[in-house]
Amino acid sequence: MYIQNESCHKRKSLLHIPSDMARHTYFFAEWVGHFVCREDFYIKRSGMPSYLLLYTCSGSGVVNFNGKSSVLRGGDVIFLDCTLPHEYFPVDDCWEFKYVHFCGRGTKALFNKICEDGGVVFHPAENIEIFFDRIFECVERVSSEERLSELIYRALMRIASSKRESDSDWLKNTLSYISENYSLPLGVAILADRVHLSRSFFSSKFKRHLGIGVREYIENFRIETAKKMLDSTVLSVSDIATDCGFSDSATFIRAFSRVVGTSPIKYRQSGKPQKEN
Repeated sequence: MYIQNESCHKRKSLLHIPSDMARHTYFFAEWVGHFVCREDFYIKRSGMPSYLLLYTCSGSGVVNFNGKSSVLRGGDVIFLDCTLPHEYFPVDDCWEFKYVHFCGRGTKALFNKICEDGGVVFHPAENIEIFFDRIFECVERVSSEERLSELIYRALMRIASSKRESDSDWLKNTLSYISENYSLPLGVAILADRVHLSRSFFSSKFKRHLGIGVREYIENFRIETAKKMLDSTVLSVSDIATDCGFSDSATFIRAFSRVVGTSPIKYRQSGKPQKEN
């Protein structure tokens, strides 16, 4: 299935026909390009025997893949298996990106390893755009296929490296975000999207690291914050419930009583939690 509307302000693309040797031995490019898309640009397809690396230079776009929608901003790279259903399009006019459609021995295994958590969006700390430029130059100048294979491999390794760095930071970033935004609506979907993980993978990973689920952690954090506010302010229970992110005071009172063992009013009066009889 292919639906394509490649409406662009600027468009430059090159076809590369690899040798039989390259097809059986190397990573090889099939199409490379540099687009500045109009607002009505749209790609939807599946069953394309190729892999895609796409780098956002400026503007923003959206990619839908494997049931997950992600916004693409400057510096983001997507890595897609184009045999699977996917679509991408601009958020607004003038989304600029560079891309490489490629394939080669070991690509499927690399894709499965790098994207094992369901995330296909990466933000390498080191400059990766240079690889898109050099790959384009290689195709344009009909340079050696060994050099082209090397550049594609190095781009993939830079993405894999950014994935490892992201894995080490995801929990710290998530807990920091909760501590700064506990008064706002929070949930698994919001937090998972921020660190480019699927919801199910994020939930299981979070519980494996902290021993409790995401919702329980958020509730406990809000209640600990409410306890401090009950101790140090004269705000009403209703105001504290709102400030701590509870939908209403009744929900707050039920959650507080269940976790702390006493109501917010009795906690404030006693200065310490006591079990109600």
